[in-house]
Amino acid sequence: MSETKLEPTEQELYRQVRAGHIEDGEVSSLAFTPMKKDNGELSVDLQGLTTAEAACTAFKARGYDTVGAWAVTTTECSDLGLGAFHQPKDTPPPPNNSHGFVDFRGVNASQTKRRAGRLAEKANARNCRHAMPAAPAASGTSSHTAEPGDESAESAG
Repeated sequence: MSETKLEPTEQELYRQVRAGHIEDGEVSSLAFTPMKKDNGELSVDLQGLTTAEAACTAFKARGYDTVGAWAVTTTECSDLGLGAFHQPKDTPPPPNNSHGFVDFRGVNASQTKRRAGRLAEKANARNCRHAMPAAPAASGTSSHTAEPGDESAESAG
């Protein structure tokens, strides 16, 4: 679908964050770093077309994990030399008319890391815009999940 450049304003761009991108209670720069498959386009949802809560709910409905939405503004992106775009998506279902992206295309790796860090700082300063409720632990089960090489996990047998 086509993309439309957004003007620098105080419009918030909601970024979904995974649990692994939270360090010491704050979102890390990894949450604002596009993955290789993203081709320099960091997915966000646009305030004015959705709410932080609705963005989280829709993200989960598409089968993705999120602990919540953090936000940066189009001005904050522009100040770092990053454009912001509206780009509705049809897939995966349901369609997402509020989808957009922060444009890291053409930004080298060291600058991507620095700019992602600055975006994380801005997002942390305004706090999480919507936190997803934690999934309740199943009764009779431990909340500890064994990791490979985790000596505290007991083996059945």
